[in-house]
Amino acid sequence: VEGAGLKEVKSYKKNEDSGLKGYTYYTDDVSKLGEAYNTKTNTVYEDADDAINEAKANETVQIVKNASLESGGATVADGVTLQVPADVTLTGKLTNKGTIDLDGTIDGNVINEGTIDYDGKITGTLTNQNGGKVEYPYVPPVIPTYKTTVEECEGGSVVASPSSAREGQKVTLTVKPQAGQELKSLKVTDKDGDAVTLTKVEGGYTFNMPKGGVTVTAVFGCDGGAACPSKGFTDVDSEKWYHEYMDYAVEKGLLEGTSPTTMEPNATLTRAQLAQILYNLEGKPQVQGDLDFTDVAEGKWYYAAILWANQEGVVDGMSPDTFQPGTNISRQDLALMLYRYAGEPETQGSLEKFQDAGKVGNWAKEAITWAVEEGIIDGMTPTTLEPTGTATRAQAAAMLQRFLEG
Repeated sequence: VEGAGLKEVKSYKKNEDSGLKGYTYYTDDVSKLGEAYNTKTNTVYEDADDAINEAKANETVQIVKNASLESGGATVADGVTLQVPADVTLTGKLTNKGTIDLDGTIDGNVINEGTIDYDGKITGTLTNQNGGKVEYPYVPPVIPTYKTTVEECEGGSVVASPSSAREGQKVTLTVKPQAGQELKSLKVTDKDGDAVTLTKVEGGYTFNMPKGGVTVTAVFGCDGGAACPSKGFTDVDSEKWYHEYMDYAVEKGLLEGTSPTTMEPNATLTRAQLAQILYNLEGKPQVQGDLDFTDVAEGKWYYAAILWANQEGVVDGMSPDTFQPGTNISRQDLALMLYRYAGEPETQGSLEKFQDAGKVGNWAKEAITWAVEEGIIDGMTPTTLEPTGTATRAQAAAMLQRFLEG
């Protein structure tokens, strides 16, 4: 009977054994009746072979569900279109002299003398002959993208958006300092290590992605606010190079102020002060004994520190009976005291790049070579070491942090 909203289709009767009998059917899905459907004649076929072989010019045959051809295969005649939809597989050998609109799969060999609109898949061999052609879907060219690598950093984070970008595409770096921190420096380098130009924007920076990708290096540091370890010292400038080092020295209890409100970062470090720093680093252990130095009086703030340092072999006197606690310490003296405190480790380094290496005392060569090799002491310039020059309290703080953190 005719059903409301159902499709009226005829059926193909190949012989008396045909299941559909050539009747007219009403259905909501022709795949429930057969394997193929001729859209021109409105006819459903039990077998895909019959639908393909019976089709005439200007007719279209749809394979409506997975189907297998007989061993001899089928031929798509000239002027006939065969449609294989997506998610449908037609298995068997095909000869095409018309058009195959392929979105699904043909599991078999195809001899093509017509046209195949190839959006699907042929798992067997495809042989074009007698002018047969295949029209493939347009595949846009692949435009490479390059990655933004953000190195790990302490005190904050940097987020790149997008994380990968095309050459020339704008990338935004969002900078997020932690509480009490601020961005001190931000560097973006390309694959060759060359600097990439940054543009300041609200909340961060932007740059245009170069070919090959970039590396982002950020340094965060104390913002000089209420949580700053050296906030109470009025002469410690939070904008100066030494700020982080002074914070470290104060926080670790290595350096004490010269008064409750002053640190005097630019003052030269004395021998007594360095002995006190190392004594603080050691945890101020209890000491007993006497000193032979006539210029180190018991009761002085530095007495216990010098006694400990002398007993541990970290520091010698300037003579058998004098220590000269108030004398400014030289860079090579400072290196020697750190070297002894570290246990006099072996070193394989060299001072040959420094033009004034000859000014290093023989007694200090091993120590200062070690300090340079470990990155504890830098040259005052790329080619000068100035071993006999004095060290400021700020410079000593920097050397101590490098020494302790490696």
